[in-house]
Amino acid sequence: MRIPTRLASAAGRRRPREVAAESHDVPDLIEPIVGWRVWRVSAGADGWQLESVVYGASWPVGRPHVARCQRAWSILTLPRPAARHDAPALGCECGIHAATGTGALSPFMWDPPRHVGRPWLPRAVGRVRLWGTVVAGPLGWRGSHAYPDDVWLLVDDRVPTSSVDDVLLGISRYGVPVHVVESGSTGMLAGLEAVSP
Repeated sequence: MRIPTRLASAAGRRRPREVAAESHDVPDLIEPIVGWRVWRVSAGADGWQLESVVYGASWPVGRPHVARCQRAWSILTLPRPAARHDAPALGCECGIHAATGTGALSPFMWDPPRHVGRPWLPRAVGRVRLWGTVVAGPLGWRGSHAYPDDVWLLVDDRVPTSSVDDVLLGISRYGVPVHVVESGSTGMLAGLEAVSP
């Protein structure tokens, strides 16, 4: 939250005027917000990595993923002019999204329409820590900084058994607990919330 401070002019003037404005960042929370999200798992130059389902942005290993507005594209709208602002911003959809629970994750288990024709990539579901600027929404939050908290690799018949160990090893580079779950099981997403610490 930003708190504006007005500074008055020096004494002796008839009318005070604003000579400078400062803002002081005041933290709202001490701990990061923890929410749920879905990642695609892709083979990068340094091995398997997590990436955004919607925009394909790679999540760096060992350092925070920092949000950037990509307003030129939206999952909900047609292409539109780019806007330059810090993410997340009110009035925009930008920021790193995390849901309050696994119930909101189902739409992200499949590729968005603009990814049609690209090879299918395995999915991972997990909890993510958001901090910095965080904006609350109807299904969760959008943050300026994020890092995985724990990850479940979703395995089905599209993920070759021989690849599972390689993918797990790659994702383990994030330094967070990594688990394997059969993605075809009924209630799989709700079950993750139940077993999550």
